[in-house]
Amino acid sequence: MLRIHPLTYLALLGLALAGAARPALAQKDDPEPPADVEMARPAVDPVKAAGDAKLAALAALQQRMSRNNMAQIGIAVHNYHDANGRLPDDVLDPAGKPLLSWRVLLLPYVEQAPLYREFRLSEPWDSKHNRALLERMPAIYSSPRVTLRQKGFTVYQPFTGPNAVFGQKGKVLRFPGSIPDGTSNTILAVESSTAVPWTKPGGIPFVRGKALPDFGKAFNRRPLAVMFDGSARVLNLDRILPATLENAIDPADGFPLGRDWND
Repeated sequence: MLRIHPLTYLALLGLALAGAARPALAQKDDPEPPADVEMARPAVDPVKAAGDAKLAALAALQQRMSRNNMAQIGIAVHNYHDANGRLPDDVLDPAGKPLLSWRVLLLPYVEQAPLYREFRLSEPWDSKHNRALLERMPAIYSSPRVTLRQKGFTVYQPFTGPNAVFGQKGKVLRFPGSIPDGTSNTILAVESSTAVPWTKPGGIPFVRGKALPDFGKAFNRRPLAVMFDGSARVLNLDRILPATLENAIDPADGFPLGRDWND
């Protein structure tokens, strides 16, 4: 796990708090998001960081910290699979309605077992009881690369839909059968420009052939991703072709990732 010297962290964080790294404002033409979705803003303005070595160092530190979070999430997914014989997926009621996010199921595997035991898994994320736990989101689900107004919201989201790993109602997800393209070639989750309650089920909608939302907007088109093998990496969305990105999301397309994936 990444360790940051306390004095180094405080010095760099002080720069941001002093106003040297004001987050970029949302564009006037950005649509107003729903009440349970928040547009994330960069913690360090990438334009300012390009000409300021201290801000660039702060941004690099934040990226390393977020990358460590995502790698730990990937490890937790594997530990969950080892213990339960399946991948974590959104909690459903008997009728198949999503109640809680798979992030809740991971709690015992990210040293948060007491918090997990407080959830009522038979109730939705926004029930009176479960909503009271929202602000107790573990730090591992918080990306330091963005600023958010609301507590308990996360930008770490999976892709969901008929061509993604998650969102397959009624299917039990397992290694390796659910990911025939290989765990190192398939995205588990990404940093998204929209933040959602960490306990809420769902993710970024994905259907092959349909345009994805601009999930890298808050990260200067360099969001992080964690793969199903547990490795974390930067997605350079200025170089990765849409077709390659689709193949990295789809676990069973059968196509190799293009050279642009690693350029």
